[in-house]
Amino acid sequence: MKNNITIFVIGDGVNYVGTKDIHNHLEVKTEFFTWMTENIKDLQLKLHTDYWNFVDDNGKIYYQGVTLDVAIKISMIEDSFKAKEANKMVSKIEDQDLSTEQIIRQALQNK
Repeated sequence: MKNNITIFVIGDGVNYVGTKDIHNHLEVKTEFFTWMTENIKDLQLKLHTDYWNFVDDNGKIYYQGVTLDVAIKISMIEDSFKAKEANKMVSKIEDQDLSTEQIIRQALQNK
């Protein structure tokens, strides 16, 4: 099964990635909630700046997203084969000094 990561744009033009998409794509063994809580703490992520919680009418989080920069940081600290693959791709992209739009375009071409 191929894991896809969807990139969304919210109101002010910020690109974000679903945290469960990252968790699944990197094939993280740690349970999702524990893993994301640790990332928020370790990376000192700020709500509404680095990540967003989307909640239902009862206040339950049904979706969580992080900025592309945070997604890259998370993949850099994760220790899995998929994370190492992602880090190689990020390094190539950084070497090319591409804009966010170009990074997205290139990632979509590599699917």
